[in-house]
Amino acid sequence: MNGLAPPSIGQMLTWDSSSLSPLVLMGAVLALWYWWSMHRVRARGRLWPWYRTACFLAGCLLLIAVTGSKVESYGNELFSVWMFQHLTLSMAIPPLWVLGSPGLLLLRSTSHRGPGRNVLALALSALRSRPAAGHVLLEIFFLTSGLLFIMPVLATGPLPVRQSYLGRCFDLFVEMPLHVFIGVVLMMATKPLLTTFVNPPPEWGVDVMQDQQLAGALAWSYGEPVALVVVVIFAMRWNRDDKRMNAAQDRRAEIDGDSDLEAYNNFLRSLSAAERPETR
Repeated sequence: MNGLAPPSIGQMLTWDSSSLSPLVLMGAVLALWYWWSMHRVRARGRLWPWYRTACFLAGCLLLIAVTGSKVESYGNELFSVWMFQHLTLSMAIPPLWVLGSPGLLLLRSTSHRGPGRNVLALALSALRSRPAAGHVLLEIFFLTSGLLFIMPVLATGPLPVRQSYLGRCFDLFVEMPLHVFIGVVLMMATKPLLTTFVNPPPEWGVDVMQDQQLAGALAWSYGEPVALVVVVIFAMRWNRDDKRMNAAQDRRAEIDGDSDLEAYNNFLRSLSAAERPETR
């Protein structure tokens, strides 16, 4: 007997102090560090956008909510709750954290001398690096995989390698159909696909196949809107950076008279002169 009452939204949102996940502590520590660092940056007279703070703290609150509430316990028994929890860990929290630009905040809030220099060296070493059983380890895997996917797409801080916008666009559109495919497979299956969730407590009155179909519905109805928001933000940034690059090229052309264009035109004129027959 797991000691859980029959599942309901209210029961799942209840705080579970009996089996706190290490990820709850991680979320709280990250939120406190970010808040302290943000105030440190502002105390130096530098601006830090409010939306970055809101995004990062929202990601921390989501992490605490899905690992510190009874969602954690019900996720061991019900496929649909497990799917919701791990979609949140891999699809919702990583984009919020990356939009918060914690790497940039670390660089701006940490001293470049003394102990701060060692902290920055350790953080940069982690950025340059390439990245047994248990429920918590699986949660960490989903959270890490989500971060590794979204960081190259949305991160504004330092990265070891930065893809072109076209490459990032390809990554996005390769990943987007996966949740639809998984969701359709789960919804159309005629028997349970995972033995882990086939024996929920009898007193709950849960139909295993309905629970699996709900998990499939969550896979596409939860995952795809989040992916769409990421695509919209990505497209807006691409458009913004293209405009900045074009404006910089125009300013450079005004200063040096567009030497590249002039050189190209001279090259075309030389080709034309070489092909023109000699007149007598």
